[in-house]
Amino acid sequence: MAAPTLLLPPLRQLDAEDPVRLADARVWQVASDGPQPGTLADWRGRAVALWLDPADVLLLQRTLPALSGRRLRQALPNAIEDGVAVDPASLHCTLGPLGSEGRRWVGAIPRAPIEALLRAMNELDIRVERISSPLLAQLGRADGMSAWANPADPGERRWAALIGEQALGGDAALGDSLGVDTPTVTTLPAPELAVWNLAADLDIDLPRRQRRTWAELAPPWLRTAPRFALLLVPLALYVAGLGIETLRWSLEKRRLAAVPEQLFVELFPGQPVVMDPRLLLRHKLDELTAGTNPTAGRRQLLPLLDAAAQLRRQLPGQPLPASVTFAAGQLTVSFAEAPGARPATAGSYAVRWLEKGREAIIYAGEGS
Repeated sequence: MAAPTLLLPPLRQLDAEDPVRLADARVWQVASDGPQPGTLADWRGRAVALWLDPADVLLLQRTLPALSGRRLRQALPNAIEDGVAVDPASLHCTLGPLGSEGRRWVGAIPRAPIEALLRAMNELDIRVERISSPLLAQLGRADGMSAWANPADPGERRWAALIGEQALGGDAALGDSLGVDTPTVTTLPAPELAVWNLAADLDIDLPRRQRRTWAELAPPWLRTAPRFALLLVPLALYVAGLGIETLRWSLEKRRLAAVPEQLFVELFPGQPVVMDPRLLLRHKLDELTAGTNPTAGRRQLLPLLDAAAQLRRQLPGQPLPASVTFAAGQLTVSFAEAPGARPATAGSYAVRWLEKGREAIIYAGEGS
C-alpha cells in the first residue's frame, strides 16, 4: 500500500529548526476529493511521502557528460550552475527522465532546509519515504500549465508551469509577473513521475529516537543516591542562566538573519525564496548597481530600497512592481497599473510620479 502523500506549504513558512512548532504546521493530505487539512503531528509513527510546493523545486533540462553512477550525480550541480542564482553546492540535485533532443531533466532542491526538515520529521517519528512535487506533473503535460487553489488560502492560486526547458512554479502573483496564465483549477495535479524521488542519495544520518525513562538516563550513582542530587542545584541554576543567555543571542541572530529575506520579499513580491535569501538579495543588488561604483552604488541603493518598501506599504492593496531600476542616485519603481494613491514621500525620501502614475521615482529631496 502506497504511503499517504502530504502537501507542504513553501519551506520558508516552516520552522524546521523547532520540531515542536513543526508538529503544529498545517499540511494537506492529497486525496481524490481534494486536499484534506491536518498537522504533521497527526502522522506520528507513520510513513509518508512529501510533496514540496513548486516554488521550492527547480527543474532544468541539460546535456550531461558521459558519466555514470556516483560520478554523474556529483557532476549535476556544475551542469545547472548557469541556471541558478546561488552556489550550486547549496542544492541537492537528482537525475530525472529524458527531456527533448536527448537532454535529461535535473531536479534541484535547497539542501539545508530539506536536511533540517528531514531531521525534524525524524524527531517527530515520521518516516519520509520520498519527496516529490506537483511540479513533476508538468513534464508530461501537453499544455505545460496547471493551477489550483491554495489549501491554506482559497483566494490564492498556486501554479506550476513548463516554460521552455525549465519547469517552475509559485503563487499567482509570480505567474502574472512572468506572463503565465493561471486558470482556476480545483484539484492538485497528480505527478505521473512521483517515483522520481527528489531527495534520492541525500546523505543524512537519521537515527531512530529511543525513548527511555529518566531512571534509565540517570547515572548509577544518581539512581542509588538521590540525596546527592541536591548538589546539582547550583550547577543547574548556572546552566539554566547560561541557556537563557544563549537563547537570547540565538533569537537576536535569527532576527538579524531574517532581515535580508524580509527586504527581498517586500521588494520582489511573488518571487519564491527557496535558496539563501542573502545570496538572492546580493544577486538583485548586483543587477541594480551594474555599471556603477559597487561600493558607492550599494551605499546609495540600500536606503532607496528601504524607502521603496515603505512606499509599497502606503499603497492601497500594495500593487506589485513590474520592474525596479537604479541610476544617477534615483530608484525607479514601475507598476503595470497606476496605484490608487500617490504619496509624495517615502520615509525621508521624495517621490515623483510619472507616466500617469505608473512610475515612481524615489530620490533624496531637500532636507533628506
